[in-house]
Amino acid sequence: MFILGDAVLNYTSSGEIMQRHGNASGAASPRGIYEAADGGWLSIAGSNQAIAMRLFEAMGRLDLQTDERYATNEARMANNESLQKIVSEWVAERPRDEVLEILEKFEVVAAAVNDSSDVVRDPHFAERTLKALTGTALGNEALVPGPILHVNDYDGPAYEGVPTVGEHTAEVLGDLGVTGDELARLVADGVVSG
Repeated sequence: MFILGDAVLNYTSSGEIMQRHGNASGAASPRGIYEAADGGWLSIAGSNQAIAMRLFEAMGRLDLQTDERYATNEARMANNESLQKIVSEWVAERPRDEVLEILEKFEVVAAAVNDSSDVVRDPHFAERTLKALTGTALGNEALVPGPILHVNDYDGPAYEGVPTVGEHTAEVLGDLGVTGDELARLVADGVVSG
């Protein structure tokens, strides 16, 4: 329920049913997910007046601070579509890391939207959450998300990979009383993998 935000409040206080608004915010502008020149994605949240003004400054668009269409959050929400286009075009001119560096310098709330390749290369994720999957037949190192909670002097459990086809056949059938000769015949006849 918490992630519904003010949808329930709006409905119970005014009868208004909140409509979908995609990656944008129904309460503040500019906010959304934007694609950079290198195909990387990032999230920007100009959620209050000060941050929106710093975003305009970071973009080199001081004119937007005094433009009546974008000078207040109410005005930005009324003109959200055109503002989203301006921000999208600015982001699309630069690689993601450059955009994030600029926005950090101007203290604009922003973050990379990571895909799996980003997560695997990120030193923080590697140190805190990624665990090697052992015993895999993949022929390369496989990683899985590890435990969320960390305790001193405990690395968490080891993660064993999925066994190959037939890897445990002899063990399981042996436990069921199948002899070595019977197993060899079953393998030779293609009944089981061994």
